[in-house]
Amino acid sequence: MVKNFLIVAMRTMRKHKSYTIMNVAGLATGLACFMVIAMYVRRETEFDTFQKNPDRLFRIALHRENTGSPQPIATVSHSVADILRRESPGIESMARLFRFDQDAVILTGDKKFTEPDLMFAEPDVFDLLSIELLNGSPANALKNPTDAVLSEASARAYFGHTDVIGQNIRVRINTRYADFKITGVFKNYPSNSHFYTNVLLGFDGVKNYVGDLDFFQSWFNYPMWTYLRIKDINDEASVNAALHQIVERHFPQTRKPSHMQLQRVTDIHLHSQMGGEIRPNSNIFYIYTFTIIGLLLLIVACVNYINLSTAQSEQRTREVGVRKVMGARRRELIFQFLMESVLQSIFALGLALGLAEVLASVLNRFTDLQLTFDYSDPFLFIFSAFLIVVVGVGAGFYPAVVLSGYAPIRNLRMKAFRRRFPLRKILVIVQLSVTAALISAVWIIQLQINYVRSKELGFNKDHTVLIRAIGSTVASNLNYDRFKYQCEQLPGVISVTRHSWVAGEGFRIRSVGFDSFSEEQRQPIQFIFVGEDYLKTYDLKLIEGRDFSAQYPADTAGAYIVNEAAVRAYGLTNPIGRIVVSGDRGPVRGPIVGVVKDFHFASLHEAIEPMVIGLFRFPMPYISVRFDGQATPETIGAIERLWNNIDTERPMDYSFLDTRIERVYRFENQLSAITKLFTILSMIIGCMGLFGLIAAMAEKRTKEIGIRKVLGASIWGIIGMFAREFSVMVIVATLLAVPTVYSGLSQWLEGFAYRVELTAEPFIVSFIAILFLTVITVTHHALKAAKTNPAVSLKSE
Repeated sequence: MVKNFLIVAMRTMRKHKSYTIMNVAGLATGLACFMVIAMYVRRETEFDTFQKNPDRLFRIALHRENTGSPQPIATVSHSVADILRRESPGIESMARLFRFDQDAVILTGDKKFTEPDLMFAEPDVFDLLSIELLNGSPANALKNPTDAVLSEASARAYFGHTDVIGQNIRVRINTRYADFKITGVFKNYPSNSHFYTNVLLGFDGVKNYVGDLDFFQSWFNYPMWTYLRIKDINDEASVNAALHQIVERHFPQTRKPSHMQLQRVTDIHLHSQMGGEIRPNSNIFYIYTFTIIGLLLLIVACVNYINLSTAQSEQRTREVGVRKVMGARRRELIFQFLMESVLQSIFALGLALGLAEVLASVLNRFTDLQLTFDYSDPFLFIFSAFLIVVVGVGAGFYPAVVLSGYAPIRNLRMKAFRRRFPLRKILVIVQLSVTAALISAVWIIQLQINYVRSKELGFNKDHTVLIRAIGSTVASNLNYDRFKYQCEQLPGVISVTRHSWVAGEGFRIRSVGFDSFSEEQRQPIQFIFVGEDYLKTYDLKLIEGRDFSAQYPADTAGAYIVNEAAVRAYGLTNPIGRIVVSGDRGPVRGPIVGVVKDFHFASLHEAIEPMVIGLFRFPMPYISVRFDGQATPETIGAIERLWNNIDTERPMDYSFLDTRIERVYRFENQLSAITKLFTILSMIIGCMGLFGLIAAMAEKRTKEIGIRKVLGASIWGIIGMFAREFSVMVIVATLLAVPTVYSGLSQWLEGFAYRVELTAEPFIVSFIAILFLTVITVTHHALKAAKTNPAVSLKSE
């Protein structure tokens, strides 16, 4: 019997080729979208699940307040780990890691390599973060300050092979050098983790570059990533209590962080957007969003299948009637139609796998998702089988019940379709509503992205080259002065400056007091160290006072400029001349010499906060060169030659400021690109469904159209009859999409301190777009039916 059903199913699919093609193509497109999104969601939600005992593995995070705004950071003070080891018996193991802000330079013989992913680490890091040593002992590999452990990739890059135990490397950070002996090689770290490193050095080796650890032992500096594993899951509360006691005992009352707490490592990638993260993390909002989009697209594809299948019932009523007369029972007919549905799902799945590969490559091209299909993964086959059953049975059940339920006598008289199917209209509305929601969402997301790109930031981000100077000999005062002077002699260069952080990406916190504030009364505030001409290079607007200037030699001993937000927040009436005290170790005193107009030194996710700009004479991480127009390759080449004349070991690493700021919104750009792609696919699926459905409706109403023409109806009147019916469904679908989109996108926009207002525009656009597609599809079939000769359409059966 099953064989007979298969033969009949294949014959039916061949007989109704157009419907079969639309069914399979629609299902394949929906399945491909769902599979790609499922692959992405699975990858994102599995970050760090490979860790040993992930339920007991934590990182210590610190939460502090800055003028009322919470600022969580992923690093803590050096001494936190030492105190916890003594006072918290619930800790099984713990390790600290530290990384300088600048890239290291690795020297092996006459070769040199730039290494951005170098860390100083304690030995327990191997066990805590599941770093698998291929060569060397985990207990001894980082025991000494001169020990070094390389990844497979770095060992091959530096030496051409991985048999490097006992080899020596020289590491340059800033302008200091130190020698290390390789004691281990570890397997390349998995990409599905918040953590990543290429080179690990003995923890106390950091003394080679800072002299001692006094700087790290200050409670007001937070340089250490600190990981720990608790002995039992119930020890989490006791360790958090110990962290609370550390805050209470060791921080001055006026400068306490709000709290320190444990953060589960498996939660970091999707639930942590803290300062000082090792790598940029994702956001759980995007997981929810893409999951909903994937499910909606799958629903649209299934609805499309249901509508097309029931639309064929006019052509299959006699078949069902004959089978019933011959003794076929209803459950056998249902089984036959379900088999057809599952068979089409199998064909659709095969096509979907190919489409999914194409979709993944398209997304990889326009985003940094790096999605790949692993056909050796059993999950893919289990997931595929699950989709076949769910989609095949789910999408085929209703058509099977409808087709098998016709009375034989009505089937044989071709009158089965006289009854109306309100569910079909409901399904069409659902399909159109999903498409309307996606179009509206894309429009709102793009409006916000365009707003972010076009909003005046308060500084000039165009025609500026940003050079990473940290770790280079160019950063020293004497060499920088020479480099700055020579650059400014080049044609097209307006000005050159140096600074500690990048405008648009956010600055760092520094303790600051005004006038007679004691050390305990100083407050953490956004702070940037700069050289001369910073305001000129970034075109910041002075509204009071003056700029830093060589005409005032005292400026280099300590001078400050504040923004309007600082004046308001701290009540700095008549700010010029007020004394600023900044820093904890050797605080620097100096007057406020100017006030600048507020500018967005962080992303538009954050409101403008109080900020201090301090003029200092010491090496800084970045040099900015501003041009009077687009930087030409010749000018960039000339600047590189000036750089290489000073630093012969480290090539100039530069980027364009506007491009770098654009990367701040990479997740929003990815969301926009993905939503656009899936919206287009949803429209394609919807159009296929409408095309088949309207074709069936036009065929069913052929005699009605013939009678109307005989009674004098015009072609456009007949087209209007169809258009009005579907226009009502488009209106209802759009109205249903409004509350969901409004609620979801309002939540997304709340993540921006500066955002567009939600208006009716996106929903009007989605209504017009869907109405246009619907009318075009309706017109095609209605015009074809209206042009049919009434004599043909009204002839006797």
